[in-house]
Amino acid sequence: MTLRPRKTKPLGKVRPDRRRPEAKRRKRIIEHLLAKDRVLLEARMLPTEGPLTEDQIQDVRDAFDRLSKDASGRRSFTFSDLARAIGRSPSVVSQWYKGSYPSNLDAITRDINNWIERTVQRERSTGNRAYVETWVCETMAAHVRLVDRRRKMGVIVSPSGSGKDMVIDVLGDELNAVSVYCNVTTTPKRLLVALAEQLGIASGNRNAGDLQARIVDAIKDRSTIIFINEAQQLDDRCASVLRAVYDESGVPVVLLGSKQIFEMIRNADKASGGGQFWRRCLKLEITRRAEQTLDPDTQQVGRRLFSQEEIKKFLAMKKVRLAKADGPEVFGLLVDIANLDEHGSLGLLNDVVEMAMDLHDSAPIERRTVFDMLEICLGTESLQIVDELEELEAERAVAA
Repeated sequence: MTLRPRKTKPLGKVRPDRRRPEAKRRKRIIEHLLAKDRVLLEARMLPTEGPLTEDQIQDVRDAFDRLSKDASGRRSFTFSDLARAIGRSPSVVSQWYKGSYPSNLDAITRDINNWIERTVQRERSTGNRAYVETWVCETMAAHVRLVDRRRKMGVIVSPSGSGKDMVIDVLGDELNAVSVYCNVTTTPKRLLVALAEQLGIASGNRNAGDLQARIVDAIKDRSTIIFINEAQQLDDRCASVLRAVYDESGVPVVLLGSKQIFEMIRNADKASGGGQFWRRCLKLEITRRAEQTLDPDTQQVGRRLFSQEEIKKFLAMKKVRLAKADGPEVFGLLVDIANLDEHGSLGLLNDVVEMAMDLHDSAPIERRTVFDMLEICLGTESLQIVDELEELEAERAVAA
């Protein structure tokens, strides 16, 4: 096995990137990928500076029409919906669409264009998300079904990119689920509004208490389950709201995210003596479960999150081809990437292979291509990851 030689530090001027000769080539790669993405998204990347032309503004109007109208031409996403999404009034959006807005159209056009790109990108990634039958996903799915069967609250802590979204997608229809995705701006009121929207309840200007009561009334006699994704973003107040919804409705609630969830549910009910929230949750921490599970590759206790066989199936599903010259070496590298649980896991592997296939028109993937894609995906963070991957390669070479 041939390892990539380490670069020695030159005596002269040093550029920030350790793989200096590759910098221009990587820049061309990024520009090419961005250009292809613009076509795929059907949303134009408007210039960030300078006035927009009427043609550019009309292009955004046309893109909004394509996104908001169904096959019959009926608008399923209204001006009011768009106004709410970009933080403007419905009248402003309507005037922008008709071309009668009295002020400069550029700012609102850019806001709407950015929203279109985010929306289509999200739909594109969700639509392409295929379920991969891995030990991680099957373990999480089994835990969700246990929570649902026992009508409990549940917590799933798993590394980013390990398949939580896939599990939610697959089980959503089966369990008639309500799903909410959280971020740092999620407050108790916004959490309740998001739940209400998922349930088809008009939130209007209702206060949080009234909205919570309406949510409970809507679900307490209903066979459903609530998924709260990226729940580590919530604060103690949001956690208390979820506990109250569960207590009053009896509907199972599953919190999914990173390890910070544990601290949040420990703190959520300190005012009432603490511990009740923690004790009533059925908890699954994937990395700890892996430490207690037999590894199918080594037949020893303490498994990696994703086995070689699972990665083979994943690559076959993606129709990924590896270069014959260094195929085993590339495959070992891809298995290692999937098991970088602190850096993106299977999600990172998916980004790497999809980007490589998109750029090289599905040509066989070479070792150098993998490192190029890592640097594009992760920027300077890839330097540390490359070191880790090279150490793992060296260990395999010694073992061989």
